[in-house]
Amino acid sequence: KQWYQRRVRGYNTASRILRYYVSMVSPQPELKRKMTELTRFILNVYVPMHKAIKQQWDISNGACHVFREIEAMRKHFPHRLDFLLKYVEISGFFLHTENLIIAQLGDEDEAARRRGVNMIKKIRSGGGKPEQRYGVRAFRVPKINKEATTYEQLITLRERDGVVEFLGSNNKWNVATEPPITSSYSEEDLDAILETPLKTGHCCHSQRCERAVGITTSVVGKVSGHKRQVGEGLAKVKAQQLIPQRIVRKNWKREDFF
Repeated sequence: KQWYQRRVRGYNTASRILRYYVSMVSPQPELKRKMTELTRFILNVYVPMHKAIKQQWDISNGACHVFREIEAMRKHFPHRLDFLLKYVEISGFFLHTENLIIAQLGDEDEAARRRGVNMIKKIRSGGGKPEQRYGVRAFRVPKINKEATTYEQLITLRERDGVVEFLGSNNKWNVATEPPITSSYSEEDLDAILETPLKTGHCCHSQRCERAVGITTSVVGKVSGHKRQVGEGLAKVKAQQLIPQRIVRKNWKREDFF
C-alpha cells in the first residue's frame, strides 16, 4: 500500500518503491512524476551511500560520507537541495566538531590531519572544561553550510575568548569539544597522528543502528511529532530492558511479575 511506504525504513522502503515503480502500467502524471523522482533518489543517492558506508565503515569516514551525500544531492537534485538538507541536518551528528575532528585525524591528507591536531590543542588550551563554563555539555547538531566544497567547510566555527565554538542548527553558538576517543592522548600521541592517519576501529553504522530501525518504525506508526516519537522510543527501549522478551514456561516465576 502506498501509505505504508512512508512508515518503513531502510532497504524495505527502497525495494518497495522500486518494485512499485517497475510495476506501474499507466499511472497518473502526478504519481508518475513523484515515483520517478523517488526512484532517481534511491539510485543516485541512497544506494551509493549505503554501499560506501559498508565499505568505509570506520567513524573517521563519517563526516566524509555526509559530505558525499550532500554532493550527490547537489548534483542530482539541485531544485530540492534545501528540502533535503533540512532532513540531513536533523540527524547530522557526524558533522559535530568531535566527529569532524576525528575525520580530520583520519584523513589521508597530512594538512587536514595537522588542522585536526591543532584544533584539539586549541580546544584544550581554552581553559576549563566546557561544562564548567557553559553548564552541562550537550551534543548538538550543527548548522550545515550548503555552499561547502569540502567536509571541513560544512560547519561554521569561530573563536571567542579563547574558546572554539560552532554554529548549531538552532542558530546558536555551542562550545566545540574534543572527541572522547582522543581525550587520553598526550601531545606526543597527537603528533604521531601527523605521520599515520587515525583509524578508530569503531563502526559509523553498527548493527545496533540496524536494531534501532525496528523501534523507530513502530514509533512512527503510533505517535506524531519529533518529541513524542523520541519519548515513545526511549520508553520502548526501557520497557525492553525491564520486561523479558522471551518467557519460557519452565523459567517463569510468578514473583517476578507480581
